[in-house]
Amino acid sequence: GNPGLLVAPQNIYNGYIQGIYPAFTVQSGDRFQSIVNCEYGATSCYVTFRLDYKIGDGPVKTFWAFRERYEGLYYTTDLDLSSLAGQNVKFILTVLASGYSSGDRALWVAPMIYRPGSGTPATATSTPVPTNTSTGPSPTASLTPTVTATTEPTSNWNTYSNYNYSFQFKFPPGSNVSAQSNGTDRITLPLVTSGTNLGEKYVDVTVVEGANPCKSPDAGGTATTSENVTINSIPFLKETGSDAAAGNIYDWVAYSTVKADANNACISMTFVLHSTNPGNYQTPPPEYDKPSESEVFSQIMSTFGWIQ
Repeated sequence: GNPGLLVAPQNIYNGYIQGIYPAFTVQSGDRFQSIVNCEYGATSCYVTFRLDYKIGDGPVKTFWAFRERYEGLYYTTDLDLSSLAGQNVKFILTVLASGYSSGDRALWVAPMIYRPGSGTPATATSTPVPTNTSTGPSPTASLTPTVTATTEPTSNWNTYSNYNYSFQFKFPPGSNVSAQSNGTDRITLPLVTSGTNLGEKYVDVTVVEGANPCKSPDAGGTATTSENVTINSIPFLKETGSDAAAGNIYDWVAYSTVKADANNACISMTFVLHSTNPGNYQTPPPEYDKPSESEVFSQIMSTFGWIQ
């Protein structure tokens, strides 16, 4: 089988464990790949896997995060690192407990960085430096390169997969995935044009079992439009709206659908454009182009589908 890291967070409430790798110069097209899951039989395991990174003396930032509860399945991650190209990066594999860490035994299987289309390794074998360990084993495997070819037009897009409710979709490189405190996963999307009054854009992914009606719980205020649409043979309720607070404007579009064979789970994709009122500035920045910045929303939804 593939080499892996079996790790356990520090044996305290909200404990964690990290493996810090030596600095590595990222090139455009480099990808991080791993399989993550709870160890077989670790039925009380409930953790968050995270790929963090640090550049020079800068702060530790999160590139990707995935929440995992024991269900006998695994998740495959394949992340484009091109947004870090040209920089000398220390990658950090982090696993965090969700509350008490008792029984948390988490696996990184074959974590690696590879360079598509290249006959040379992306990085040499290296050993991470473990931190904040206690009762759990220290990570001692390596980031091992491999080579793969890219053929599909969207092969450089990352895949978000939820095996608990059997759905997945793709999102563009340069995005960051984070787990929110309310159980929502947020994917912050890259801006088409910087320097405008658009501060951020993101999609919140939420699942609420038995919600009736099935609507986005993250979209504030009242929807200004509501219609039924079908995407990849899946029916969605599509809503749009706009909320304002203290000079901030949140334009949103939400897609919600019911997974009847999964406890009537209501799955919602809420896309948000968070801008500021130009009147807040003495010299207002240019206003962002809403159609251009919104285009990626429909592109992401076009990849939404059920995991068979």
